[in-house]
Amino acid sequence: MVLHKFGHFLYENVSSTVARHVETVGRRVETKSGEAFLQELVHAWSEYKRAMQNIRDILMYMNKTFVKQHSRTPVHELGLQLWHEHLLRRPLVAKMTREVVLAAVLKFREGKPESKEGNPLVAQVTKMAMEIGPAVYAALVERPVQEDAKRFYRRGSPGR
Repeated sequence: MVLHKFGHFLYENVSSTVARHVETVGRRVETKSGEAFLQELVHAWSEYKRAMQNIRDILMYMNKTFVKQHSRTPVHELGLQLWHEHLLRRPLVAKMTREVVLAAVLKFREGKPESKEGNPLVAQVTKMAMEIGPAVYAALVERPVQEDAKRFYRRGSPGR
């Protein structure tokens, strides 16, 4: 298709198809809560990464020609952007992610036995956020944890 000057058509259709898929995943993830939410999110991310690697490999020629010539976002990075825009920015997904991560941090602070090793799902969500980009990690994980830590230690500090 790229050889026959249909690169734009192919690129736009891949982008819209992936965006629709991520919207569907977002709706599915939003039906869960607590640990099940994290499990679904981590599982969906794992499947999505594998699919985007396959798509990137299949569209390697388009990445080398059309994408460069027309200053488009390479397919792999496009996939990361679409996951962020169409899933992680969903208000309910963002809220639930923060809540579940903060709940895991609170369990750790309180010394709950199940938190001694840390929560591997929280670790995977943190890794996902870092893979998408430092700004996503900061917004989704780092800032909420820092703000919660300030509140937690202010409540516990004598003289306040």
